[in-house]
Amino acid sequence: MYRVFGCNGSTSTDIITAAIYMAASDGAHIINLSLGGGPEFSDDSAAAAAEAVGKRGHFVVASAGNDGSAGMFVSGNPANSKGAISVASFDNAYTIYSKALVGEAQYAYSAAKNNGSIVDGQIWDVVINDITAEDKNILDDGCSVSKETPPLRNLSGKALLIRWGNPTLGGSAKRCKHAVSLGAAMCILYGNTPAMVSILGVSEIPGIFLSQEGGLALLRNAQQNATTTTAIRIQFTFQSMHQKVPTAGTLSTFSSPGLSLELQMKPDIAAIGGTVLSSMSPFAISSQKLHGDSGVMSGTSMAAPYLAGVLALLIEARGFNLTFQEAKGYLQNYARPTRIYNGEESDNLISPSPSLIYNPAYQGAGLVDAYGSLSGSTLVLPSSFSLNDSIGLQRQQQEQQGNHEFSIWNHGLDDAVYFLEFVASGTVEPFLEGDDYMQDQNSTRVVSDPSWGVEFLDGSSVHANLNHQNQSSRWGEAFVRVEAGGKAVVKFKVHPPPTTKECRVYGGTIRILNTNAKESAEINVPLVGVAGVWKDRAVWVRDSKSLAERVFQAKLNITSVTVSTGIYADFNLLPVSESGASVLNATEGVVVLALTAMTSRIAMVEMFEFAGGDGGGGGEIFENDNGSSGSSSSSTSSSSSSIIGVLNLVDFDPARGSAPLFGRAAYWEPLQRTAFADAQSVKGATLYLWDGRVWGYTNGTTGARSGFKPPAKLGGGGGYYFVRFKALKPFGNSFVEGDWDEISSPVFKLVF
Repeated sequence: MYRVFGCNGSTSTDIITAAIYMAASDGAHIINLSLGGGPEFSDDSAAAAAEAVGKRGHFVVASAGNDGSAGMFVSGNPANSKGAISVASFDNAYTIYSKALVGEAQYAYSAAKNNGSIVDGQIWDVVINDITAEDKNILDDGCSVSKETPPLRNLSGKALLIRWGNPTLGGSAKRCKHAVSLGAAMCILYGNTPAMVSILGVSEIPGIFLSQEGGLALLRNAQQNATTTTAIRIQFTFQSMHQKVPTAGTLSTFSSPGLSLELQMKPDIAAIGGTVLSSMSPFAISSQKLHGDSGVMSGTSMAAPYLAGVLALLIEARGFNLTFQEAKGYLQNYARPTRIYNGEESDNLISPSPSLIYNPAYQGAGLVDAYGSLSGSTLVLPSSFSLNDSIGLQRQQQEQQGNHEFSIWNHGLDDAVYFLEFVASGTVEPFLEGDDYMQDQNSTRVVSDPSWGVEFLDGSSVHANLNHQNQSSRWGEAFVRVEAGGKAVVKFKVHPPPTTKECRVYGGTIRILNTNAKESAEINVPLVGVAGVWKDRAVWVRDSKSLAERVFQAKLNITSVTVSTGIYADFNLLPVSESGASVLNATEGVVVLALTAMTSRIAMVEMFEFAGGDGGGGGEIFENDNGSSGSSSSSTSSSSSSIIGVLNLVDFDPARGSAPLFGRAAYWEPLQRTAFADAQSVKGATLYLWDGRVWGYTNGTTGARSGFKPPAKLGGGGGYYFVRFKALKPFGNSFVEGDWDEISSPVFKLVF
């Protein structure tokens, strides 16, 4: 085991990279990395290290990430490496929880990570936060004060019961902070679905997640005792109980979906990572104020070692001479693609049909099958196909004479006939029509799309039986005969769906069944691609109704029906006048919305001086004291300019004075896309303040950087400026002017 995390729980890419090389140098056959953070491009040093050691027989297994709530394209490194096996999480079938008693009935509970200090056998009086929350299906209980229910009183020494709901409306910390503000001594969140949830809570008071059944039992008691003075009580014990997981064998809601930012299929495969009974370190037990030496944990950090264990068995069974592609192939070939969980209690993807299969961008090849991977006598390579976007697929087909192909190796003792069929998965819509902000888990749509498929081509050993009219979403079928110890090459043509502006993610699997009665293991080869031109997707948000409704209307108490990237005169998002008449006060702070729909390799917000007098006439190009130039026209480019300094409003404290404290330069490399709310690694959309200072000027005499300074004190003068938001598009080349996504503001006068 190699320690890469410091005492504060964080690490850096260079340390992870060194650890990968060190483990390989020490002879490790499998290197498990339960870490990562996305979304990231797959070319950092850790990703490169994983690919390098994999070619030398040291296989890297990495967790896909826990940002499922943020929507698509959030997988990170080192899992994104071509030389790493990225592992998604599926939920366990059964797990163990601690036992709570409501009367004589037993219910499961788990303690919050930030404060799980429970006394064995202690009985708590319970107060209901909102007795109507269950009947009204309120998903933000405890996130705001209801005007319809009377204020709660006398919570001293008592537990407050709050209904769980949509975490994007408020997580466990926000809800338990509500309990603290009311003077409660404990925060109990009960499930709005049968699923058990791992919560953080707060440090001030103990936190509990109680099963839905337990919460409903307390509500029944409250209703029965509404006319009496009998207290509602619950007793928490350290005794254990088995709990069936209702979402068993389906994708965990927290599991990060791909694709990678280069449109490679990530994750590669899935393993059990949801509600896993795990040993815990004494430090973790102590810091979380838990009891015993184990606990139920969830995350792709649990799924990765599960897959690593299966991989170890595979190497033991099939020999140490396996190449990375062969090992990955056996794992993916025998994995089981799973259908979307669509129970009434699911808060997962929006799906109109319970029969749809999860897109490979979510589950990779599916849930790993240890027995099939170890015992199967057939190997199919390549074991997956990344079809890129519409342009990339055309390029692939041109390079391969219009076709794709895979090989079937029959390592069995008997000749075999394989039946092949194509089965489409759900097509994912990461963007809503007319809205250019990436949607999250709660608003991402998954639809059936019969417009595309796979056509198997006749060959020396392949008999294709096309069936375009089959309503079960199968495009074609074929039979392949392979002699014992032999190989057959199967060629197929992808008929992609129509190109869409929303870049829908389509996918499916080629299902291969050995008709030999002695071996009936099913093999699956996943395919996934983007129906659209990836490079045409804008980085900056220009029109998002969903972002206005779900974030900024509440955050700023405004009624705007849409939001867009730009600078604004105040927190009411008053637009800067196109006439050049707007006067912005840098001392009070200029509101900046740098809203990202896509992750960009390089992004910045630049300031240009306008030399056109009052901003109403034509703009003249200026030069500052380091020779860079700019113009008010968005069509005019410049070789360099000054980068605006911005302040993240989350860190803004009005008590410090009217002048906002400076945050950081508005230059990002990379700039990760945001979501409607914070996930584990993906940040929620926010706004910034600009204090009028800029970075980038050079002293003409000494050549030294001047640091952050107000532009009025530098060459050019006049006080009229405009800003430009600039980000490199997906697949963009920084040396090509047209590959940058740019938005320029109107001219404004800046005063201090």
